Amino acid sequence: MKKLENWLIKLSDSLVKFKPLMILQSAFQMMLPFLIVGSICTVFNGLPIDAYQEFITNVGLKNVLGLPYNYTFGYFSIYLAFAVGYQYMIKNGMRKQAIVTGLMSILSTLIITPVEMLQVYIGTMGMFGAMVIAYITGVLVRFIVKRNWTIKMPEGVPSGISNSIMALVPIFVVVFAMMALNFVMSLTSLGDVQTALFEIVRLPLMKVGCNIFGEFIIFTMISLFWFFGVHGGMAIWPITAMLFTQNQAENLAAYSAGQAIPNMITGPGYLINYSMIAIVIAVLFFSKNNGLKSVAKVALFPAAFEIQEPISFGLPIIMNPIFLIPYVGTTLGAFLGTRILQLIGFLGNAPCISGFNQALPAVVNAFVNFGWKGILVSISFTIIAVFCYAPFVKMNDKRVEKIMQEESEG
Repeated sequence: MKKLENWLIKLSDSLVKFKPLMILQSAFQMMLPFLIVGSICTVFNGLPIDAYQEFITNVGLKNVLGLPYNYTFGYFSIYLAFAVGYQYMIKNGMRKQAIVTGLMSILSTLIITPVEMLQVYIGTMGMFGAMVIAYITGVLVRFIVKRNWTIKMPEGVPSGISNSIMALVPIFVVVFAMMALNFVMSLTSLGDVQTALFEIVRLPLMKVGCNIFGEFIIFTMISLFWFFGVHGGMAIWPITAMLFTQNQAENLAAYSAGQAIPNMITGPGYLINYSMIAIVIAVLFFSKNNGLKSVAKVALFPAAFEIQEPISFGLPIIMNPIFLIPYVGTTLGAFLGTRILQLIGFLGNAPCISGFNQALPAVVNAFVNFGWKGILVSISFTIIAVFCYAPFVKMNDKRVEKIMQEESEG
C-alpha cells in the first residue's frame, strides 16, 4: 500500500505541473459555487413526494425552483468555455487578457455549434466540445499576443479603450478560424464540429453489444468520463438507449403482465449502486484537512440525493489521479456485485419501472427495482465504498498538504 501511495502522490505531483490539467481543474473549481446552488435547488424541485409536488406546482414554485438548474447545468458548456479560456491565460501569465479570452471562448463555442442543436450542446452534453474549443481559443490568443500582432493605441488613451482595441486582432483571428473550422466540417458527413467531437466519444462504444461485457465497458467509460470532467451519462446516453432500451421494454412489459422478468442485462440506471454520500462520509471521518472537510459538509446534502458535482469538483475527484482507482473501482464493483447477486439468485431481474432518478437516494432507487433486498445491498455497497475511499482520502491529505507547502514557499 505504501508503494501505491508513493506512486499515486508522485503521479499527482507530475500531473499538477501539467499545464492543460491545471487549467481544466481550475476551470471546474471556478464553477463549483454555481453547481452547488443548481444541485441544491434540483433536490428541492424534484423530491418525489406527491403532496409536496402538488403544493409547489399549485403555488407556482415548481418552475421557479427549476430556474437555478436550467441556468447552471442547462448552460454548463457556456460557463465552462469561459472558465477554460480564462484559466488558460491565467496559467500562462497573461492575466490582462484573461477575461476577454474567456468571452472569446464563449463566442467560439457558439460559432461551432449548430443553431438547431444549440440547446442540446450548451448544456452538459457539449462539455467536451467546449473544453476543446476554449483551449484552442486560448492557444490562438496567446500566439497572437506573444507576437505583438495587436493594434497599439498611443499614450493617453484610457486603458479600457486601449485594451478593447488591442483585442480586435485576436478576436478577428479566432472568429475566422472557428468559421473556417465550421465550414470545413460542414463539408463532411458529420456536419459540424460538436457532432464530430461527440462522435469521438461515441464511436468506440458503439462497437460493444447488449451483453455483460458491453455493460462493463460502458460503466468503465461513464466513470472515466466523469473523472475527466465530462458528464458520463449524458455523453453516452444515445448508445445506452440504442443498446438496452429493447431489454428494458421487455422487462417492463413482463412485469406489467405479471410474467417472469426475462432480461438481466438492462444497462445503466437499473442496477444497485453505492450512495455518493459514501465519499462525503469518507472525507468527514478520515480526512484531517479542515478545508476538505468543509467542502464535504457543503456537499453532504446534495450527495444524499446522488448529486455528485459539489464533491466531484470541490474535493476534487475530477482529474485527481489519487481518486481514479476508488472512483472507477467502486462503480465497477457495484455493477459486478449486482450482476453476481442476480446470477446466484439473491436478486431478481429489474422490472425497469424507473431508471436512476437523481432526486432519489440510491437506496430508494434500489428498492424500486429490487425490493427490500435492494435496500440491503445498496447499504452494504455504500459501507464498503466508504472504506474503499478511506486510504485514498488520507493520501489526498498528503497531496494537498504538499501543494500548500510549495505555494507558501513560492
